[in-house]
Amino acid sequence: MKSLNVDNDQMIRKAARIGGISYVLLILLGLFAEMFVRSSLITTEMAVTANNIVSNELLFRLGFFSDLFMVLLDITVGIAFYVILRNLNKTLALTGLILRLTQSVLLAINLQRMHTALLYFKNSMVENVVEPGLLQLLGGNQLEMFKYGYFLALIFFGLYLIVIALQLRQTDYFNKVVVLFIAMAGGLYVADSIVNFMLPQFKMITGSNVSMIIWIVSEFSIAIGLIRLSFRKRPFYTN
Repeated sequence: MKSLNVDNDQMIRKAARIGGISYVLLILLGLFAEMFVRSSLITTEMAVTANNIVSNELLFRLGFFSDLFMVLLDITVGIAFYVILRNLNKTLALTGLILRLTQSVLLAINLQRMHTALLYFKNSMVENVVEPGLLQLLGGNQLEMFKYGYFLALIFFGLYLIVIALQLRQTDYFNKVVVLFIAMAGGLYVADSIVNFMLPQFKMITGSNVSMIIWIVSEFSIAIGLIRLSFRKRPFYTN
């Protein structure tokens, strides 16, 4: 009969494998939704944005469903990390899971604004519609609300990264430098979101190239670290 520790190790390896693959998919979908969809369709001119989105409705909807699938992957990664870290400190692991699930709920609710914006833009293109500019303005407001809804969700994501970094620093699961980057990324996510809400004139500081590098390194490091952890031969930590 297998010991509890052996069963626990197998469960952690499986969670790490599922979490790592999910994280890779999450990154790829996020890049697609942000870089290939929103960045290519949304401009500062609402009339142009409306025309771009209505003319490329399928692409816009693909971005929407990419974001929706990312929410499901977020939940998967949150549960995976909970399984991996719960033996270290169950309270912190549960706190991290709650923070990640809160982020996921906020992101899911926020997606409604993308669809609402599409409806406004499509209605503004209807022949003989009254005040198309007003409809485009309303659609643009929905996109702006979507952006700030994302910032709100990222506050919880940043806190989540800090919590898991506090746990990972007690282990040899991840490289210590990677853990530092995870903690720094978490702090920057929180700071960037708060600055965009409270002090938007300083958003270029928290959204600098240095911040972007830290975010990118931490995200890819988490994905790679989880996949590596799934091949770990040594026993995992237990209470």
